[in-house]
Amino acid sequence: MITRKKLLAIGAIATSALLVTACAGADEPEQPDDQVVEETEDQVDDTAEENGEDDVPGDVTAPGSTLAIGDTAVLAHPIDGEDGETGLLSATVNEIESASIDELADLDLGESADGLEPYYLHITVAGVDETSEALAGATLTNAFAGLAAGSPASNLNVIGSFDPCNITSLDSEWAADSTQEICIVVLSPEGSDVDSVQYSPRDEEYRADPVTWE
Repeated sequence: MITRKKLLAIGAIATSALLVTACAGADEPEQPDDQVVEETEDQVDDTAEENGEDDVPGDVTAPGSTLAIGDTAVLAHPIDGEDGETGLLSATVNEIESASIDELADLDLGESADGLEPYYLHITVAGVDETSEALAGATLTNAFAGLAAGSPASNLNVIGSFDPCNITSLDSEWAADSTQEICIVVLSPEGSDVDSVQYSPRDEEYRADPVTWE
């Protein structure tokens, strides 16, 4: 991707080339400044188009970024079934809600829930641009995780309806202008409070260096 600084550099180089050409021919008239500017801008525009500059979206939150609860990140989320392809997703962690293990009784977790406390991660997600449409139906359960003293809590994949914290996937008709509230259940050992959330999908960069809300 060509940054703004690189574009300016290209413009400067193109202008210098035109001026040198004008000076090289003794009988060639000097080129008017407005013509130089016009040709330089055209060259920059052509270069940007060739490199996909018109398709470059807004700023994406870099791996390793630390945000506050309530802040919004723009994330490059992996597209299911498309190796290396991503769609943009905006995410705002609104709340980490402490819950009671009794609320999970209907899930019949049995002894596997002994000594654990549930937390609900309340997150607002939204589309960003046309690439977001490829994320329709994506499951986000394992993309976001709760952290207790810096260690990941266990994500609980709920099959079926669970009213206290129910929606973990994007709508099947998800689009660039869609907005949705999701909720993810995590389990942490008693006494280890979940106090932050990280985004670490299967994408290698974010896995190695998650985005964190705390």
